[in-house]
Amino acid sequence: MNTNPIDTKGNGPVTTTPVSIPGSAAFQAQYAGRDIAAGLIAGSMAIPLSVGIAMMSEFPIKVGLATVAFACLIGWINAWFKPGNYIGCPGIAAGLAPVLAVGVASFGLENMAFAVFLTAIFQAVIWKFNWQRYLLVAVPVYLVEGLLAGVGLKIALKFLAFTYELPAGMESTDSFLNGARIQMILISMGGYGLFVYLFLKFKNTQPAVPYFVIIAGGTILAQFMSVPMLSMEDTDLKFAWPIPHFDSALTAVYMVGFAVMLALIDVIEQVMSNAAIEKIDPLKRKCNSNNSLFAIWIANMGSSFFGGMTNLDGLAKSTTNRLAGAYTKFSVL
Repeated sequence: MNTNPIDTKGNGPVTTTPVSIPGSAAFQAQYAGRDIAAGLIAGSMAIPLSVGIAMMSEFPIKVGLATVAFACLIGWINAWFKPGNYIGCPGIAAGLAPVLAVGVASFGLENMAFAVFLTAIFQAVIWKFNWQRYLLVAVPVYLVEGLLAGVGLKIALKFLAFTYELPAGMESTDSFLNGARIQMILISMGGYGLFVYLFLKFKNTQPAVPYFVIIAGGTILAQFMSVPMLSMEDTDLKFAWPIPHFDSALTAVYMVGFAVMLALIDVIEQVMSNAAIEKIDPLKRKCNSNNSLFAIWIANMGSSFFGGMTNLDGLAKSTTNRLAGAYTKFSVL
């Protein structure tokens, strides 16, 4: 029996192309193993990257890592109902690090929770009216790309001080290059050279290898060598209402303007990331930036209650997630 539909004009059977259903963005059993492996690999890269972004943003490292974990959870839950993309990896935004640092310097870290809360509100408005369609037209792309280009340099400069700074008790008045500094410089040069070599060798096949090696090597070295210049203060996560403490009404006005800028840059970065994520998706599935914004503003609003940072599906982490074999958002969980 002929199951093909008949053309009413008498041209014979009509050939139809089956429609491919992409499946769930949150979990697909057939890809579970690959997603778990990809999550471990992408996570190993995301940790040092998130540490650098948090430091550059003048936020506590623990707060930055908590923001990443919370954003990943929200992104995965949202993927069940409103998937924005299938392999995007949420986290703190590198491109926003300089802006957040300016905010900390201008308003104080204690008021940044309110800034992130306001940012989430403005992003919710953009999501509601689907205004992200017009933002890339209104804001030059080269402006955002220039901002992103400076992020890597600023992270490098931020970490450069760790190669020579010493605690006050270890400073030497006789010579700048004392034993502790020489040791740290040699470790830094060796680690940098090893990372570059491994990155170039495995970037297209196993991108997590250089991160695993450097993290493991650093952990082992720390057991046998003293590196007193590398110390971080432990910060407790505190859950509280994001209530600001302003000295004047003018400061509140500046805060609103700052939050608008923060929201716009975050949205633009997400839209640009989605355009790139769609191209690298292994199954060529379409992205929905409006759905991505839904997850972003919810995660930003939630993170403001523990003093967290802004988030989005970063391109660097998402690319690593893809190269590691991810097929769904289960990899970010």
